[in-house]
Amino acid sequence: MASLIFLSATLFISLLFHISFKGAIIIMFFAMILFIHFSPYLNVDGVGTSSSRLSRRTKVPLSPVLKKVD
Repeated sequence: MASLIFLSATLFISLLFHISFKGAIIIMFFAMILFIHFSPYLNVDGVGTSSSRLSRRTKVPLSPVLKKVD
């Protein structure tokens, strides 16, 4: 479904701005990357990279604590 929306939006942009379909795909690709990168700042739920979700998780130590076995 997302790929169908992506292709239809790309075709619409290529027809609207009189650019090639390949150029429109490149523009849409970079627009998608920018949207995913800036979505935590736009308050869009459920979208974003894994680094944007790290602040909401509980504090997990980076190195595991080794227990001393007697």
